[in-house]
Amino acid sequence: MKHVWLNRLRGERLLVFFAGWGMDPHPFDYLQCPDVDVLMLFDYRDLLLPDAVAKALDSYADRTLMAWSLGAAVANLCCADLAHRFDMRVAINGTVRPVDAEEGIAPEIFDGTIQNLDGRGLSRFIRRTCVHRDVHARYMLNPAQRPLVEVHEELQVLRELELSDACLFTQAMAGREDRIFIYENQVRCWARKSVPCRTIDAPHFPFYAWESWGEVLHACHAD
Repeated sequence: MKHVWLNRLRGERLLVFFAGWGMDPHPFDYLQCPDVDVLMLFDYRDLLLPDAVAKALDSYADRTLMAWSLGAAVANLCCADLAHRFDMRVAINGTVRPVDAEEGIAPEIFDGTIQNLDGRGLSRFIRRTCVHRDVHARYMLNPAQRPLVEVHEELQVLRELELSDACLFTQAMAGREDRIFIYENQVRCWARKSVPCRTIDAPHFPFYAWESWGEVLHACHAD
């Protein structure tokens, strides 16, 4: 697992962000972060949590864990022992059961993505992630730039991800227009886990609704 500081002013607020499959920092470059330090985790070919996460938690008074898409299942597995050190733990457009017909992505769809993951297959996935033409056009101005072989290996690892009956999340947000993690499946998963879930009018990639990481955190706190 890789990590990178998107912002590190050593203030009081820390956001540990588990990105989705195939991601790197590029799609998030536009998000300003003047009032929060952001430590991003990505590339889950290796599921070993970097020591930087636990070390960072010692230095901040306000600590949030946020996990998007398949990053939610990774965070649930890798941060179980650190959960109590976060003030809030939020999942966005993902679940703790990523390959599941009722609570995640249907197994046949997940496996079909793995089997057909060439350049055209990845492009189709990105379009489904964005849904709207304007969202897709904006994403393609600064997309993730990882090699295809690398993201293919990562998806295979995530297919075999160990699942836990435990759930560390304290709240969730589910995108009504999500075509990756179907909205109804997200709602069903969080209801079964007794995790409060708020609906947002967004596709799977929801971040263009916000201009800064502070706005993202504010949305997490909203009723």
